[in-house]
Amino acid sequence: MHFCSLGFIGKLIRSSDVIHITYAIASNFLYKPVDWIFFDVEMARFCSPEKEREHCKKAVETSRVNIRPSQFQHVGFISSLSGKKQKLTEPFFEIVLKKLSSDNPPAIISTSMSTFEQYTTMSGYEQCGVMWFTKVRDGDFLTIKFEKPEKVVGLLMISGIAPASLDKFGPETKIYASYANDVEKHIGEFSKEGDVVIHLDGITLDSLTLRVTKNLTRWVILGHVVIDVA
Repeated sequence: MHFCSLGFIGKLIRSSDVIHITYAIASNFLYKPVDWIFFDVEMARFCSPEKEREHCKKAVETSRVNIRPSQFQHVGFISSLSGKKQKLTEPFFEIVLKKLSSDNPPAIISTSMSTFEQYTTMSGYEQCGVMWFTKVRDGDFLTIKFEKPEKVVGLLMISGIAPASLDKFGPETKIYASYANDVEKHIGEFSKEGDVVIHLDGITLDSLTLRVTKNLTRWVILGHVVIDVA
């Protein structure tokens, strides 16, 4: 099973096949990258030299189980081949992170936490993508300020999603709702599993705020931010 289409990354192999692949890698790793060696093993097993190349390619593809969207991203730019650089990225990985748009009400997002590359607060809120925070400390916050007061029916947020299941909030991260008179009320917190689901009664809110109450050792990836309004 291929959980990534590039390199020798994210492969699930039958235990009975591991010894054969290990021998092939041990015998040839000085001469070829491991993913090339793995392809040679596939060709030897599923392709006959009497067949044409297209037939062999199809036979190898048929033997594979390709998982989409990919669960791993290729991040290395220096090839194991001497002097070769390759800026490759997994084309199917972004499917899990990018969709067209969300149905969340228009809002301005502010935060004290730094974000990683394109995984910004607005992409996570507006595009059904993710927010990926690189440093989370006691006192940090994220505020969703609605452009106009909204009657909020429910709230869903899930952290620790693919590709970083351990990068999550927990009970240390509280959710607060602000009303029109600037009164702030604690309405819930993230679970130990990294998610929060809150049912409200269509109350009119100006904003929602996440507040972190302890230092976290890992980054935090936050996605599936859904705010239902009446």
